[in-house]
Amino acid sequence: MSPRAAALLLVSVPSLAARPLEISRVHSTTTNPEILWSVSAGLYTGELAFTKDAVLFGTGNGTTGPFIKEGWTRVLPPRVSFDEYDNALVCLDSKTGELRWRAVHPQVYDRSIGIPSWPITSKPAAEGDRVYYLSVNWELICADLEGFHDGENDGPFTGEKFKEPTDVDIVWRIDFQKDLGVKPSCPGDVGYVQSSPLVMGGLVYVVTGNGADWKEGTRIVKAPDAPSFLAMDRLTGKIAWSSRAPAENIIWLQGASPVALPERGEVVFPGGDGCLYGFDAKTGEQYWKADLNAIGGTKDLYFECRPLVVNGMVIASLRKNVERGPIKNTPLIAVKPGKPGAPVETAWVFGKDLDGFWPQSLAQDGTVYAISAPNLLHALDPATGRERWCLPAESKDIGDEGLQIGGGQGRLYLTNSEAELMIIDPSSSPPAMQNWSSPDCPFPTPVPLSPVTACICLWSRAC
Repeated sequence: MSPRAAALLLVSVPSLAARPLEISRVHSTTTNPEILWSVSAGLYTGELAFTKDAVLFGTGNGTTGPFIKEGWTRVLPPRVSFDEYDNALVCLDSKTGELRWRAVHPQVYDRSIGIPSWPITSKPAAEGDRVYYLSVNWELICADLEGFHDGENDGPFTGEKFKEPTDVDIVWRIDFQKDLGVKPSCPGDVGYVQSSPLVMGGLVYVVTGNGADWKEGTRIVKAPDAPSFLAMDRLTGKIAWSSRAPAENIIWLQGASPVALPERGEVVFPGGDGCLYGFDAKTGEQYWKADLNAIGGTKDLYFECRPLVVNGMVIASLRKNVERGPIKNTPLIAVKPGKPGAPVETAWVFGKDLDGFWPQSLAQDGTVYAISAPNLLHALDPATGRERWCLPAESKDIGDEGLQIGGGQGRLYLTNSEAELMIIDPSSSPPAMQNWSSPDCPFPTPVPLSPVTACICLWSRAC
């Protein structure tokens, strides 16, 4: 069989209350990308993660009652009220879209640390038969990828409330607030991001969300001695090391995600002070620090992204909270760490004259791709930061989350809050863009999803 592009779409249905997770098999009869199957994932979702045979994502998947529609198979029946358990991590079979299991977590009602009905935005990290993610209650969860399908309750945690075959089997968890004294902060009404765990070696790394409050123009860090950066044994949940940096210098939020520099044996944490911190991955010794506010000529900005790592360089841009959007004159910056204790080299700075960057960027096939506001896609030489080409993305509505970017098999994929999918061939001259929406997809127009994902998520592979 010849290769073809297969699209996996997760579509959000706008309604006053999220409907149960549903699956529909939809086959396009046009020349557009074929939809092998699609899932209604509630009002909002987080970023997709893949294993060889599973798809995982967070959702604000509250349910108020059964939803039956001709042509649909309802695979996530309502079990609890919309208000009690509104947040879930869902694991689907990647070939069929069938539900394997879900993890439900209690709603967050304290507006200072979360938004009611907001989903799990932490991208799950799978390693072996385990998956790691942050719940909306600021817990790091380690779950069994098999759920309860294997008939076992893997410990040491055995206190799950729901233990049916389609429920989560939690292996261990740590509550950052109760166990570590973390005081997370979550301002804004549009949304927020949480850190996505990084698994490297035998450890799992995460940013705890420890934050600050602003009252009458005064910044108050509520728990300066609580850890901001955490490394834990991935099998037992035992803390290997932690760091309280940036401590009193946290500007507001800390929801960005760590990245690895494996050739240096380091992990890089984006701090709530706008600084990148490089640590020895095993011991937690801090080797270097790069102040991106100082490098970029900005002030009081911080991270809402997962930095890129390309050829030993760390690439990122700064922002404020989601509803502020990109900040004008805030560049994309590449830094290159030297030997431990040596000054960090600024490799390049791009886009100081632009209107700021959306959180997601991508490194693919020897090129760095970043999207500046409102809708310009930039292709950059990763070594120099020189712009190779710039392409405006023609879309109906950018929205608060902007354009999201993904890639695979020599193609780029952009999506927006209007359920448009833009497919780009960057190898052509000039780069070719095709816009596609799904008129035969049985959903109303989706609402915007979380800041770390797209309304329609495409997974391309050879069939």
